Amino acid sequence: MPDNGFSPAKMSTKSFSQLRSQLDTDFPLYTLIMYEHDGGPHSGIITGSKKDRYVVFSDELCDRELTKPRLHSVPMAGHPLLTSEDEQRNFFKELKKCTVPEIASCWELCVQKAASQEKVFHVADLAKLIFGHVSPHNYIALRSALIKDRIYFKRDSLGFAPRKQADIDLLLLKEQQRAQQQEIFAKTATFLQARAQDPKLAIPDACKETIDLLFLIASGVDFAQDDERFDHINALLSVLEKHFPHDYLGRTNERAHFALTKAGLASEYTNYALIRHQPRIEFSEQLVEEAKKLHAPQSFDAYLDSNLREDFTHQASFTIDDASTKDMDDALFLEQTDEGYRVYVHITDVSYFIKKDSPLDKEAKHRATSIYCPDQKISMFPEALSNETCSLKIDQVRPAISVIFDVDHSFQILSGDVFPSVIKVARRLDYPEVDLLIHHGDHTFEVLHQIAALHEANRLSSGATPVVKREVQPIVTQDYTVSIEEVDEQSPARALIGEMMVLANIVMANFLHANEIPALYRSQDIPDDDGRDLKAIPEGPARDYVERGRLKRSQVLTVPRYHATLGTRAYVQCTSPIRRYLDLVLQRQILSFFKNETPPYSEKTLQDLQPLLDEPLTKAQLISRESKRFWLYHYIKRRFTKEKQITGTIVRIDTKFPMVELDEVFIIVAAKVRVPKLGAKVRLRLEKLDIFNDFIRFEEVRS
Repeated sequence: MPDNGFSPAKMSTKSFSQLRSQLDTDFPLYTLIMYEHDGGPHSGIITGSKKDRYVVFSDELCDRELTKPRLHSVPMAGHPLLTSEDEQRNFFKELKKCTVPEIASCWELCVQKAASQEKVFHVADLAKLIFGHVSPHNYIALRSALIKDRIYFKRDSLGFAPRKQADIDLLLLKEQQRAQQQEIFAKTATFLQARAQDPKLAIPDACKETIDLLFLIASGVDFAQDDERFDHINALLSVLEKHFPHDYLGRTNERAHFALTKAGLASEYTNYALIRHQPRIEFSEQLVEEAKKLHAPQSFDAYLDSNLREDFTHQASFTIDDASTKDMDDALFLEQTDEGYRVYVHITDVSYFIKKDSPLDKEAKHRATSIYCPDQKISMFPEALSNETCSLKIDQVRPAISVIFDVDHSFQILSGDVFPSVIKVARRLDYPEVDLLIHHGDHTFEVLHQIAALHEANRLSSGATPVVKREVQPIVTQDYTVSIEEVDEQSPARALIGEMMVLANIVMANFLHANEIPALYRSQDIPDDDGRDLKAIPEGPARDYVERGRLKRSQVLTVPRYHATLGTRAYVQCTSPIRRYLDLVLQRQILSFFKNETPPYSEKTLQDLQPLLDEPLTKAQLISRESKRFWLYHYIKRRFTKEKQITGTIVRIDTKFPMVELDEVFIIVAAKVRVPKLGAKVRLRLEKLDIFNDFIRFEEVRS
C-alpha cells in the first residue's frame, strides 16, 4: 500500500484524532466501511484522512479518498481491528469466499418474518435471520447482494423492505425482457461487424427494429424519458461499444452514425431529416390498390355530376410547371371578348375522386401536404392519383373547379366567378418556354403577363408587402453529385403563374364568404414598426432580410381578415388540392354549394381540423428546409475548398458572428468578419463545415 502519511505501521488508534484536519469524523481508524462506486457496492478500511475526506484502503486493493456521506459503517463487534496491510488483504481475500443464499430465498424468510415485525429490515437483522449471526464478512456480502438486487427488495434510508409478490412478478417480466433485448442487441452488433466485411448481408428480421432505433438515434431524435426506447439507448450503445474499435467515440448520435456507417447502412449522404421527423413515406398496399382503381371519365357526359359542371373540354388549356413536375394541378386558358378578355384558371377537382372519410382521405389528412426535398418527393396521395388520375395531363379529360374572371382592354379585372367544370389540357409548357414566348411577344402570354403585372401593382398600392428572397434548388444525382439551379420567382413566367394563383384564391375566398360557406381563411397582421429606418440599410439582401424579419406569422381563421403580404381582405389556399389537404377540404365546401347540399364541414369542424393539420405541416416545412440545407452543404463542401472564395452580403450584425447571405447558394451563415457593416459585401472562405452536425462557418479573406 502506498505511503500516504497515515500508514498503520507508523500510528496507533490514539493518534487518529490528531489527523482529522477539517474532517469532523464519525469513523475511527481501521473502521470497516462500505461505499458505492460506478454503480456497484465496495468495502474498505479507514486508514487516515485528508482535509474533508477519509483515506480508505478498498477491496480493489488501492487507496481511495471518500467523503463522509458516501460511507456506511460495518458492524465489527467481536472482530479485531485490521491494523496491518497483510491483515487487510487477507480480510478481502476471505470476503470473496463468503456466499449469500439466493435473494429469492432471503425474500421468503423476510416475508415470513414481516408478519410479526416491521417490513423494513436493517442489514444486521437480515444477516442474523439468514446466517444466524452477524459478522463483518456476512454483513458485507449480504448488503452487497441486496444493493445489486433490483427485484425482491426495495431500498430506503432505514434498510431494505421485501417487495410485494405482484411487484416482483412485474419486475421479473421486465428483467426477462431486458435479457432478451440484450441478446438482440448483441446479435445486432455481431451483424453490423459482419456486414462491414460483407456489404451484401441482409438485415436479419430479429435486428430490424434495433437498426431502425439506431437510425433514429443517429438522426438526433430527442427521446422523451417516458418513451420505452429511452432506456434501451444506452444499453444498445454500450453493447456496440464492446464490439467496435476504440474510435467508437463522440456524442450519442455520432456513435450511432459511426456504427451504421461502418456497416455500410449509412454514409455521409444519409439525409437524416427524413428519419428525424419520421414522415409517412410509404403507402399501404391497400391504399395503393385503392388509388389504382380510380379513373377519370374521358367524356363530359360520363361524369356523374355533369349537370352541375361546365364543359370546357373544347378549350386549348395549357399547364405551366417545372419540366420535372408530374402532379400538375392548375391550367390556364385565355379568350378574347368584346369587353376585353376572359381568363380561366382551372384547378383539378380532387374531391371528385377522394370521398370524405374514405381510407385515402384519412391518409391524406394525416399527411396534410406533399413534401418536396432535393433527393425525394413524399406525396400526399399515391402516385396513381397524384401523377396520373388527378394530374392535368395532356389530352386527358379531368374534372376541375374553374375560376373565371373578365378583364377589360386595359387589363383591369372586372369580375370573377367560380364554376365546377370538365376540361382537357392541350399543351404542357415549362417556365423557360413561357419566358421566351413572353419575350417574343406571343399574344396569349403577353396579355396574361400584363394582367398579372397590373393586378400585382394594384395589390402593392393597396398595401401589399413584397417578399424578396433569392433561392436556389439543389439537384441531386444518383451518385450524390449536387448541382444547383437558381429559382427566379420574379421571372415573367413564374410571376405570371404566381399572380394567377393569388387571383384564383382571392376569387374563391370571396365566393365562399359571399355564399356563407364555412371556410378557413389565411390572414396576416401588418408588420410592427421596429424603429429602424429601412432606407438607411442598403438595397439588396440586407434590406430584404430585415423586411422578412418584420413580417408577422400568418393566421388561419374562420372569418376573412386582411393579409398584409398579399394586400387583400379575403384569401384562401385552394389551388393545390393534390398537395395540400386543406385545399381539398375547401373544394368540397365549394362543390356542396352547387349541389345545394349542407357543407360537409361546419365552422366548428374546420376549427377542430386546423390543429390536426398543424403538426404534419410544420414537420413538412422542417423536412424540406433541413433537406435543402443538407444538400447545399454538400455542394459547398465540393465547390468551396480553402482556396476557393465566395462573396456574400452582411445581413445581421447583432450576433456573436455576423450573419452573411452567400451569393450563388443564397443561404445565411455565420462568418468571422473584421469590421461588420450591414449591407456590406465581403469575400469569404470556408473555415469549418460539419454536415452531420449541421454546422458551417466562413471567415473573411484578408488582403
